[in-house]
Amino acid sequence: ISHEIRSPLNIISVYSKGIRKMIKDEDLQDSLKTIEFTTNSLSLLANQILEFSKNENKKMQLNKSCTSSN
Repeated sequence: ISHEIRSPLNIISVYSKGIRKMIKDEDLQDSLKTIEFTTNSLSLLANQILEFSKNENKKMQLNKSCTSSN
């Protein structure tokens, strides 16, 4: 699922950066900056969710330790 989420976000980010460099209208540039910020935020969130999922799939095991007092 990681590629299905991250790849389109990366493509949107790359294209919006390229378009922003070609456009001189500041309002349009601001809109494209907003798109880039949003896609970067969503990519970060997707990465965090995927990392959490990896950790959830690992088995947790409690180790019992005994200490004795002398």
